[in-house]
Amino acid sequence: MNRRTAEIVLTLSFAMVSFSGAVLGAELPTLNLAQDKDLDAANWGEAAKVDEKDCRALKAGKTGTIPLAVWWGDGLRPAENENFTAEILFKDTAKDPIKVDAFAGLPGRYEVHRIGGLKDGQWKTARVPLPWDMLMRLPEKKITELYLYAPAGEDVPVASVTIVKGDPAKDEEAWEAETRAWVARVQGDKRTAAKSAKPEGQAELPDAFKDKKAVPFTHGYVVMIETNTLPKSAEVGAAVKLRMALNEIEPAQFGVYANGVDLKSVRVALDPAGLAGDGGKLEAQVELFAAEYSVVKGGKLYPQRLWPAYPVEIANGQSHAFWINVTTDTATAKPGAYKGKILITENNEPAGEVPLEVDVLPIKLLTMNEAGLDLGGCVSGLLPAHELNMKYQNNHNSINLWYSGFAPGIVKKSATEFDLDFTIADDFMKRLKASGIRNFVYFLGGDPYGAPDTWHLQRELYRYVHYDGKDMMEGRKEFIQKSTAAKDKILPELRALYVQWTKKFMAHAKEAGWPEPILTPFDEPAKWSQDQNRAQVYYYKDKNGHDHMDKIKPNDQKSFLEKLKADGIEPEDLGQGGAGAWIKPQFKDACAAIHEGWPEARIYGSIHHAGPGIVFLPDIEVFCTNAIHEDRDLGNKVRAGGPTKTFWQYSGGGDSAEPAQGRYNFGFFFGAFNSRGSLCWAYNWGARFDTSSGDNWLYAWTTPYSVARAPFWEGMREAWDDRRYIETLRAEAKKAGPEKEKETEDLLNGIFDAAVGSRTGGGRDTVNDFWARSKDPEALDTQRAKIADMILKLKK
Repeated sequence: MNRRTAEIVLTLSFAMVSFSGAVLGAELPTLNLAQDKDLDAANWGEAAKVDEKDCRALKAGKTGTIPLAVWWGDGLRPAENENFTAEILFKDTAKDPIKVDAFAGLPGRYEVHRIGGLKDGQWKTARVPLPWDMLMRLPEKKITELYLYAPAGEDVPVASVTIVKGDPAKDEEAWEAETRAWVARVQGDKRTAAKSAKPEGQAELPDAFKDKKAVPFTHGYVVMIETNTLPKSAEVGAAVKLRMALNEIEPAQFGVYANGVDLKSVRVALDPAGLAGDGGKLEAQVELFAAEYSVVKGGKLYPQRLWPAYPVEIANGQSHAFWINVTTDTATAKPGAYKGKILITENNEPAGEVPLEVDVLPIKLLTMNEAGLDLGGCVSGLLPAHELNMKYQNNHNSINLWYSGFAPGIVKKSATEFDLDFTIADDFMKRLKASGIRNFVYFLGGDPYGAPDTWHLQRELYRYVHYDGKDMMEGRKEFIQKSTAAKDKILPELRALYVQWTKKFMAHAKEAGWPEPILTPFDEPAKWSQDQNRAQVYYYKDKNGHDHMDKIKPNDQKSFLEKLKADGIEPEDLGQGGAGAWIKPQFKDACAAIHEGWPEARIYGSIHHAGPGIVFLPDIEVFCTNAIHEDRDLGNKVRAGGPTKTFWQYSGGGDSAEPAQGRYNFGFFFGAFNSRGSLCWAYNWGARFDTSSGDNWLYAWTTPYSVARAPFWEGMREAWDDRRYIETLRAEAKKAGPEKEKETEDLLNGIFDAAVGSRTGGGRDTVNDFWARSKDPEALDTQRAKIADMILKLKK
């Protein structure tokens, strides 16, 4: 579980240590920036005295890179659980938060905090956590690096940076609180506008609660409590009830309604007496969370993130969501009925309580691996070890990686030979395997709408091995021009390199004991059927000298060219790419090259149309679709291809998707088609914590020692718990004999028919809206209860 399960307030610290400014002989370094002569003068000002403090100013709009002499010895990282904090003395002159990155080897720099941004002119000491799994030396060097990003407007004076031992619990709590604070500041007027929504109707308060300021109420967790959710009479004062197996995380939601007054500093906590029953105390982990209401795309205020319980403010007439997770382990938990209570305080004074009842069943669920199921989410870059552990504990036993975000370094030997640098890859794969994650889907290319520029492995092999020049942009252009001219297959001079790369990558993975790589040439090859999405590829530099590689569809070309002409820009036409029929033979040839390089390799395909997609069945082993509505027999067709073929399904969610969407879509709905695994688009692709604008596909946010999860994270875990219940039931029925197996399948078929029949009318656009939703999400618990009851019946 998460190592602390609380919040974090991070004050801002940013470990900057460089050579000439470091204090020699100290156990941990201190850097006085005014004394450091190694900082880049293009980004840092001269040594100066500001308010009697020696410092250097980070120039407005610039990124300051700080080389830091490694202090932890010879390893790539500090020892496991050897954590640090950087304390930074700076003057807060910025009008927006200052982003702080560290070289984390994930695979490069990684955001570790945002600090300041009050523009109050005050000198402050900020604390930035540097946990062991988010800090790495630059390979082959004796330094690490930290990066400070100054917003446009004013320079930011920085006096000193001191590295100290970290305190995970304290640092996490501070970091979380500071993160919520800066997000609230930058959303500012957006939150004010979003908060204007008023509750509809009246709260239904029983007589015993009409005079209570803080009114607790239960609420099913599949749909979140929003600020304008009003309690119903049957919910007020009712017990939170959970029914669970011996090895499961089971959630519940409850709310607190502000009745007649604003509530300040509302906290929730488990009664110290814990959960007890006739057999004694329940040995289980109980985690309490409070929702953060943040503005999401479209201007809506939504309970976007669940943080370890922190004090919240609740305006009069509004509600706030709280969440509870109970985690059992077969090594400690015993079946039985247990009771306890959740205590509510306001301003540290008792304000109410919520009865808590937990029924632990004598059922041990199969794990995801034991059940033969796989779940992965698409990750931007790589993740730290503590997050991998949490993902696995929450049923994510696979992961989806992209060449564009993570790739072994290519080391050229000649135009036909190269080596691969696995330094960072080996470090990550070691953590991945230790977490329990057993495989990863590796996208060697991206969306065909950007082809051939998005065939990333091909492009990089061309640029860094075959290409003779030094200008990598020219190599990129050359690759695109040649590929758009060669429509039916990988460039001949590139194909041998592709095969060679596959051999080297897969052989190393096997020798190093990595989780299984499942390769795919590029995403969604069934877009070969979309000739309307062909695109002309243009290269140009804008007025500021920035490179652009734009893919323009036919209907947009005229306006695009006219705009550039008005700006005095003449783009280079690199040929016609994008989607369309030409990508079908390209995908097939790439699959053949992978199998030539490593015959045992499993190849994955994201198949977003049934008819145009089934043509790839001979080429791939893992057939994953979001288009089951186009052909409900698609899974059977895939399985009919032989024992090497595996049927998966994919969908997505996001930072404002309800838990119901994840639970229904990936659970009973996908289960109805017996798909054995899933990809989720996407896990953490987005703008970090402020997702009020732009496109964001994410349901988790990395924190220094934990993960801030969207409600959809919870729904996803529960979906795969539903699948674990299904497979556990099948295993028990198999033990009981053919008659019970038939009875079990009859029960499951009834549940599956109901799940498919309850799908809403939307969610059938396989590109822009492929999220299946249920008309009756509350029925999901009823369906699981039927399965659990059948397991208990078979075990008697």
